[in-house]
Formats: sequence, structure tokens, C-alpha cells
Amino acid sequence: MKTETREATCASARGQNFNPPIKFSFDVDLYSEDKAGEAELVAAKDELTLAQMVKVRNAEAVTRARQAKQNAILDEMGVEKQDINNNEQIRLREFVKLLKSNGFSEADARAQAVKTLGIEFAE
Repeated sequence: MKTETREATCASARGQNFNPPIKFSFDVDLYSEDKAGEAELVAAKDELTLAQMVKVRNAEAVTRARQAKQNAILDEMGVEKQDINNNEQIRLREFVKLLKSNGFSEADARAQAVKTLGIEFAE
């Protein structure tokens, strides 16, 4: 087992955007990807049992199959993923987020977005 320090950034979390993104490092203990690492894994009794592997693989299969079927049904229904290109309210909300990240207050950002885009909030 070896400890590595990794770097990460977080641009959004818990419904908030961060500008600039939060940068941080963290330590993680990893098994080496060789026979020695495999031996450490077994010695630590950290390997998955066959029953656990079956559960993991079945969960993966269910997730893939459900997602594929859901996508097929949504495609048949003509339901598009909503984004700024096909939903005015999302475009308006995203523009407000952009303005707020550039120092506008919530009220000023909403007013400027409505004025600029010519779209009223539905809420």
C-alpha cells in the first residue's frame, strides 16, 4: 500500500457554483497494481467475495439496462434533454448564475437577465 497525494478542483457542489473553482489536495492509500498489491489486498482481507462481485456486476447491469431503456422511451416520446438551447427558463437561470459569478447581486442579476434576454421568470 502506498499513500499518494492527488489534486482536485470543485467548480460546483451542493447547488452552488464557485468562481474561481476550489482547488485542494488529498491523500489516498492505494494498492499497487501488481502482484505485491494483490498480495496486500488479500492479506488485508479487503478483496470482494464472489457474492459481492455478483452484486456489483448485477447492479452495473441493471443500471446500464435501465438507462438504455429509459433513453429509448424518451427518444420515442420525442423528449429532449433540456438545456439552454431549448429551454428559456434554463437559459434565464444560467444567465443569472453567470451574472452573479461576476459580482451582481441576486436582484440585479435577475433584472439584467430579464432585460438582456427578454424572457420573464415563470416562477
